[in-house]
Amino acid sequence: MKTSDRPAGRPHAPATTAPAAGHGGTRAASIVWLISVVGDLGLVALWLPFTGTDPNGLSFVVLAPIMVVYASLGWLIVRHRPGHRIGWLLLMTSAMVIVFAGGIYFSQRLANERGPDDPLAGGLFTIAVATLVPLFVIGVAMLPILYPDGRLPGARWRWPVGAVLLGTALTSACFLLAPTADPTAPADNPFAPPGAPTSLSDVAGVVGSLVAVLVSMLAVASVVVRFRRGRGDERQQLKWMMGSVVLAVGLNVPSFFGVSSDLLSVAGAAALLFVPIAVTIAILRYRLYDIDRLISRTIAYALVTALLAGTFVIGNLALQTALQGVTQRSTLAVAGSTLLVFAAAQPAWRRIRRI
Repeated sequence: MKTSDRPAGRPHAPATTAPAAGHGGTRAASIVWLISVVGDLGLVALWLPFTGTDPNGLSFVVLAPIMVVYASLGWLIVRHRPGHRIGWLLLMTSAMVIVFAGGIYFSQRLANERGPDDPLAGGLFTIAVATLVPLFVIGVAMLPILYPDGRLPGARWRWPVGAVLLGTALTSACFLLAPTADPTAPADNPFAPPGAPTSLSDVAGVVGSLVAVLVSMLAVASVVVRFRRGRGDERQQLKWMMGSVVLAVGLNVPSFFGVSSDLLSVAGAAALLFVPIAVTIAILRYRLYDIDRLISRTIAYALVTALLAGTFVIGNLALQTALQGVTQRSTLAVAGSTLLVFAAAQPAWRRIRRI
């Protein structure tokens, strides 16, 4: 693998530059990031009231904030390396979760209000189900297959990866054409042509399960192959990815074979967080993509903002409690909390930057 040009005195890291996409690509990435962040945070608000009654609720509430991490990391990579496939895969994963989880939510609510014959409810649910296998392929498998340089490990990988992509397309097409995409569907599929066999959903389930197994094997194998070929920092970058991929695959693949429970769903959703964590560690410790300073400063800003916001809220509550019986206690509490945050801002920023 080629090495990138670096200033003298700093250790080199593998070059992972993809062809530049220009300012249009970075603007598109910014739009996708904004939609993803707003949409994923909106999913938390939508699903939170149903965490105790709907089996999907808690897993979606756990998954949605993780997708904000995916989108933000993807945006930072594309911002610095326009057109890089790893950044776009992270952004696409976050956006697809909105389609999947949002489609299930709105289809169920619409079916409850309008009945099982509502075409919008059926269409949203069908699209959500048809998104599941592509979501797994892109977010869990293709990321490690293309990691870290955005390319396949070798020319021989084109055929198995092509077979996976073909199987993914076939699975989604069968779901879209089946009269009922899933036995739990709240409404019938409005996209199904007249006379479409009901067995199409069974075909989709079988093909989707095979795709999940094959692409999981490819994901693990690709990291192993790159690790054996790699040297120095590249091996360290891949070591973190290996652990995250095995964990994500091991906790998510069983659901494609009907092995599911609330605990497994939540654990599978939480395991996806380790993928961006692995990429972030590779960036910060081993200078992947040469954006370690950008990521470090972004994390520092986020931590300082969270710390100051917490200081303001806690200080405001404490002062209001201490000033009970005093007129205009709310105004005084806000003023005191503001002064406290102002005094803590610079010391907090310096200490977190040093860390």
